[in-house]
Amino acid sequence: MNETHRKHVSLSHEVNSFLENFQRDHQLPNFSATIEHAANALKREMLIAGYEQFANDFANFKEMQIDAQTWLEAPMLERKQ
Repeated sequence: MNETHRKHVSLSHEVNSFLENFQRDHQLPNFSATIEHAANALKREMLIAGYEQFANDFANFKEMQIDAQTWLEAPMLERKQ
């Protein structure tokens, strides 16, 4: 069962209108579901940004690539035996 928490928030008219329209357009049951949907989308966006940053770091850091290759080769060698 999900635990619920009540929060009081103040929204600008623009943000409130956007969320109400989003709720209606996506047939979400209530405003809480709309906020939860928005929070999950934000979490997803942040996760994607983190993976993209790691990929960029990995592409630019040769030592990290060599370490990864070493770790990946060990299990592959075990499978061949």
